[in-house]
Amino acid sequence: NLDQNLANYTVLSPLSFLERSRKTFPDQIAIEYEDYQLTYKQAAKRCNALSELLKSYNISKNDTVAVMLPNIPEMWECHFGIPMAGAVLNAINTRLDYNTINFILGHGEAKVFIYDSSYSDIVEKAVQNIENKPILLEVVDKVAGLKNSEFAESQKILNYENELNKFSDLEMVYQLPQNEWDAIALNYTSGTTGLPKGVMLSHNNIISQVKAVMDVLPLYKEYRSLSFLPLCHIFERTVTYTYVGVGVGVYYAESMETIADNLKEVKPHFFSSVPRLLE
Repeated sequence: NLDQNLANYTVLSPLSFLERSRKTFPDQIAIEYEDYQLTYKQAAKRCNALSELLKSYNISKNDTVAVMLPNIPEMWECHFGIPMAGAVLNAINTRLDYNTINFILGHGEAKVFIYDSSYSDIVEKAVQNIENKPILLEVVDKVAGLKNSEFAESQKILNYENELNKFSDLEMVYQLPQNEWDAIALNYTSGTTGLPKGVMLSHNNIISQVKAVMDVLPLYKEYRSLSFLPLCHIFERTVTYTYVGVGVGVYYAESMETIADNLKEVKPHFFSSVPRLLE
C-alpha cells in the first residue's frame, strides 16, 4: 500500500524539460531564426506569458488551442505555453484547404486559433460558419518582413505579440499536469481518404517518444540543430522536445529552398529529415 507521494513519484511531462533547461542553461541559445535569438531563460519567459494570456481567455484543462504556423519561434513557444495552461495543442498542417481546416476547428472545438498572417486568406474562409468561433490571434513574422493582414485590420483581430507583452513581466509559474495521461496534443490526419481523424496524445506519450530518441541519438547541450520539417507533424515535434530536454539550440531554416545555405551558415551537429528531401 505504498501510495504516491512527492518522495516516490512525479508526473512525467515534456514541460519539465523547459523548466530544467531554463534553470541549468539560462543563457544558452534555445532558438535562432535569422538574426532573432532567444536564450532558454527568455524563451521560457515568453512561454509563461503565453500560458497566462490563454488563462486570461478562460482557457483551462482540456480546452483546445489550434495553431497554424510555419517553423518560427512562436510555434516553438506554443508547444510549451499551451500545455502550461493545461490546454491541448492542435497544430494544423499549413498545406490544408480551408474546408478541411474548418472541419478541424469545429470538430476539435478550438477555443483559440493562433495563425500566421501569411495564411490570413485561407483562415478568413476557414473560420466562417463555425458555430462557436474561436478567439483569433494573428502572429506577424517581422523577421520575414510580414505585416498585419487586411483580414486582421478589418476584423480587429488580436495581435499575438501585443497580447503576449501584457503578461511578459509576470513571474515564471512552473506547474506540471495533475496526471501524465492528460492530453497535451490533438493531431489530425490530412483527410486524403475522407474527413480528417483526430488522435489524442498524452504527456506520457511524448515522454516515451523522447526517451526512445535519447536512447539512440548522442545529443549534447553544446550541439546546434537545424529545423525545417513542419512542426505540425509529430516527428519534428518529438525531436524538438528532445532538443529542449538536452539543452540543444534550435535554428530554424528560412524556407525549404534555403536549407542548403542554412546548413552552411549554421553548421548543425544534427537535423531531422525525410528521404524525399535528401534525394
